[in-house]
Amino acid sequence: GEKVYLRRGDRIIVQVTKDESPMKGAVLTSYISIAGRYLVLMLGMKKTGISKRIQDEEVREKLRSQVEKLSIPENMGVIVRTAGAGGKLKDFRSDLKMLKTHWQSITKKAKEMEGPGILYAEQDLVTRFLRDYYDPAVTRVIVDTEEAYQRAQSFFQIYAPSKKEILFLYREKPPLFDHYEVTGEVERSFGKRVELPSGGFLIIDVTEAFVTIDVNSGKSVKEKDLEETAFRTNLEAAREIPRQLRLRDLGGIIIVDFIDMYSRAHKKEVERTLRAEMKRDRARYDIGTIGRFGVLTLTRQRLGTSPLDVSYERCHLCAGFGRERKPHSVSAELFRTVLRKCAKGGEGVVKFRLSPGLFEYVANHLSGRLDQIYQFTGTRVELTIDLSLSGFSYAEG
Repeated sequence: GEKVYLRRGDRIIVQVTKDESPMKGAVLTSYISIAGRYLVLMLGMKKTGISKRIQDEEVREKLRSQVEKLSIPENMGVIVRTAGAGGKLKDFRSDLKMLKTHWQSITKKAKEMEGPGILYAEQDLVTRFLRDYYDPAVTRVIVDTEEAYQRAQSFFQIYAPSKKEILFLYREKPPLFDHYEVTGEVERSFGKRVELPSGGFLIIDVTEAFVTIDVNSGKSVKEKDLEETAFRTNLEAAREIPRQLRLRDLGGIIIVDFIDMYSRAHKKEVERTLRAEMKRDRARYDIGTIGRFGVLTLTRQRLGTSPLDVSYERCHLCAGFGRERKPHSVSAELFRTVLRKCAKGGEGVVKFRLSPGLFEYVANHLSGRLDQIYQFTGTRVELTIDLSLSGFSYAEG
């Protein structure tokens, strides 16, 4: 379209498409998009589209005919999300009405606002997660706080009222993540090393320029033939790598160094397996082929801020070469440990020593949590400052 040149003092609405990183500023766009459950409303774009993940041509044609019946304002377009594959026309109309209301609220606020500011923010984590990941195949949704339960209830009331019975509020003493053995999985998602079933492993390194994934056979030497060992380990890696990319939300250029294979058929099978597993990813991606040195390059769109960046910050002791956990992440781990101790019973009080930085954070932001634990378990929690502990850390006793 026609170029528009901005001058100092001009007012413009922009959207953050990528959060800032330690080395780069945030990425902004003037093409605004607002996501609903079934549709994405695109401002300034008159086209309509269907998610590429909906591949059944009959379904796509049905969705196109439904979109044509929607009252889409001028200079706006919509994209049907993957969740809309089984949607009905009334669902789309309801979603579009809500999205238009959001846009009207944004423009109204923009006119009233005198300086720079936030016009619209994404929904809370619970609602956003259900919006993006819930589908009819889900059999249980479990949350462990009353606030999360209320938000999840609101989601089901609007989008899936007949499925409200699958929502449960967890009330047991062991932390929810411990009960379902998720804690270890979360901790492993921050580590560089990922074990493979047959004894091999991945080493994942994240840099500002790209991500490298090194595939190693390790103890995986059951076959006498090194080619077979390499092939089997690479197949396991091809199944695990897409999962790790989703878990860690790794994006940009990703370089995978597979173990060398000589068989062209083996290389093609590893590539086929990788592509099949990547189809489960909501992010956009592009996959290359395995070269003569066993290296494959792929690109992946990051969907948000990676869990590593959310939970860790640059270490102030090592000039940015390493990372230190952020206080909210350490606090969450601390309270899971406290609940685990309380759940065992037999103690009227549990004691923990905190570094000065962590103690200050807990005192300022989470002091009410201690009272909740006491009311729930009957166990008092005593937290004291230990000057020998650095950063954001704690120790029992």
